[in-house]
Amino acid sequence: SSGINAEYGGQGCSVFLFAALDAVKDVTTYKILGLVSRYFCGTFSGVLNVTAFAAYVAIYPKHVATVTAIGEAVLNGAVAFGPFLGSLLYSASGFVAASVVPGSFIFLSTLAAFFLPNLNSKKRRDVGVRLKWRRLADPWVIFPLWHLTSAQILMTYHMPLLEPYVQKEFDASVVWAGTALLVNTGVLCLSSPILGLIVDKFGPIRMMVASCVTLPLVYAFIGPNPLLTFVTPSKVQVILSLAFLGLAVPMACISTLPVMFQVYSARNSSTLPILVINTLVSLYCASFPVGIFIGTAASGFIEPYASFGWSTGTLGMIYLAQSIGCGLYCWRVWRTVKKSENQQMEDDTVVDNPAATNIIQNF
Repeated sequence: SSGINAEYGGQGCSVFLFAALDAVKDVTTYKILGLVSRYFCGTFSGVLNVTAFAAYVAIYPKHVATVTAIGEAVLNGAVAFGPFLGSLLYSASGFVAASVVPGSFIFLSTLAAFFLPNLNSKKRRDVGVRLKWRRLADPWVIFPLWHLTSAQILMTYHMPLLEPYVQKEFDASVVWAGTALLVNTGVLCLSSPILGLIVDKFGPIRMMVASCVTLPLVYAFIGPNPLLTFVTPSKVQVILSLAFLGLAVPMACISTLPVMFQVYSARNSSTLPILVINTLVSLYCASFPVGIFIGTAASGFIEPYASFGWSTGTLGMIYLAQSIGCGLYCWRVWRTVKKSENQQMEDDTVVDNPAATNIIQNF
């Protein structure tokens, strides 16, 4: 809890520093200090996310998908609500209030962190366990990270393009475009905990396969793809497509971490040391901003050269090729996990049967 308190404190200080910029008059100084404060705010936010998700996994090791899904739902809900709260505070009392009020809430969160379980004992930290990077760099272990990153690319690519598209195509207002994106985020937040429960009950491989099928299919209807001549662009079509996208994206995200844990354990015939878990969690958390960055950057580069329908439709077709590869990966992982489980059952049978143990020893 001491580490989480430090991260809350660092993030709160960064937000307060951002509020102090209101007193800076020089434009160059304002830009430099603004970038510095934003950098530290983003850094502490990222560290806090990694620590929080690592704590979820440590506290609830048998419900990894459910607790990470709830964490993602809360995080996405906060991201959606944050701009709305910021606009209200800015309208009421200006720039300082929009920074000081969130910063105060962040500092108050340090009090709750004192009640977290102690996760820093020697037993939990696996003191003496050496991290073998070759095992972590195994492509079979880290491939789900690319699947997660590409899902975030699909989630964010259309966002900068949606507002000008609906204004031009349907004469819709900025408020309507914001509402459509809010529907997208709302479905994502509401569906994530349910999908997490399903993953913990039936396994992550099936959910990852489902994401391979639904993501390219749904994204073909976002534009819609001009090749789909039977689909007529409309406001209802946009809203429904974004809603289904909010359901399909968490399928890829929630299944990622459990699949990585399963593959690592199966391919190394061992349990997961806490050091390995924390490293995989940090890579998992880092994949989100990487995908968001690629998606928004790609939309800015492509927008002048292609229409909304063709750009989103083409991206969906490219993702279809990735989904086929991911489907083959899931099939191979399923075979590997089953083989590992069967081997474990055979080992348990030998241990439980002294006669068999004697035969093996005599042999």
